[in-house]
Amino acid sequence: MPDLAVDQSGNLYTVWKGSNGATVFRTYFSKSINSGVSWTNTALGSYKTHPWNDTTSLVRVALDTSNNVYVFYRSWEYDQTEIVRNLALLKSADGGTTWGSRIDITTSTTAGRTFLVGS
Repeated sequence: MPDLAVDQSGNLYTVWKGSNGATVFRTYFSKSINSGVSWTNTALGSYKTHPWNDTTSLVRVALDTSNNVYVFYRSWEYDQTEIVRNLALLKSADGGTTWGSRIDITTSTTAGRTFLVGS
């Protein structure tokens, strides 16, 4: 399910999960500076090889008062022995043009549960 945020200038930011229908899953980010008439389209990551690698589960977008953009998501990563779930975030300080490295907020294994606010 997509998520949407609006900055103080009325710019729209959205994120969603998608796949190629098989084993490639991506987090997508898009921005509109003209009330939704046109949108950028950026794939923030590509994860493959196992169906549990849907790293875009519970994807959310948020802005701070300086218009930094944050994308939060729960990752599911299979390492051949267990499923590791992380809450992670990406930050953009330039409105979504470039993104910093992934920051893991939490880590848990198959037995654990992780949640995002609003999930």
